[in-house]
Amino acid sequence: MDQRNLEILQSQLSPLAMRALMKGQKIQAIKIVREEKGIELMEAKELVEAAIASDPVIQAEMRNARRNSSGWVWVLILIVAGIAAWFFLAN
Repeated sequence: MDQRNLEILQSQLSPLAMRALMKGQKIQAIKIVREEKGIELMEAKELVEAAIASDPVIQAEMRNARRNSSGWVWVLILIVAGIAAWFFLAN
């Protein structure tokens, strides 16, 4: 996609939606676009996904956000497993 099309696509997203994307919050960006533009869910999703597909910076931020969030999932699993083990061993 050329620079002009990229600028047009990004101008369709508000700064709030772009900020959500830069944090890796795709679902939040879709909600924002849907609310602000009064469009259907699929249309908002397509618009956000087009912005992601057209911008390598957003793509990198989305990858980084997924990588960073997966660590917390494992910590949470270990905590729950530890509590469950303690509960069963204590009784």
